[in-house]
Amino acid sequence: YSAADDYLPYRVPEMWLFKKNRLLIHWLENGEYVLQETSRFFPDVDIKTIVTHCLQVATERGTGVALRELRSSL
Repeated sequence: YSAADDYLPYRVPEMWLFKKNRLLIHWLENGEYVLQETSRFFPDVDIKTIVTHCLQVATERGTGVALRELRSSL
């Protein structure tokens, strides 16, 4: 069982879950969620690195700073 399975009734095509300091990306395929390395919607964006960096900045310098940096980088 995966926490992503909670979203099966809603048929969300892609789930991003942060668990134990790791970003897990799941795609809905054939009625079940399958763990993936990348986003199907942002295949050329290193989502995992961006999220890790954003959380590190939030811890070190605050959430507001992290969100401003994230917004400006996107």
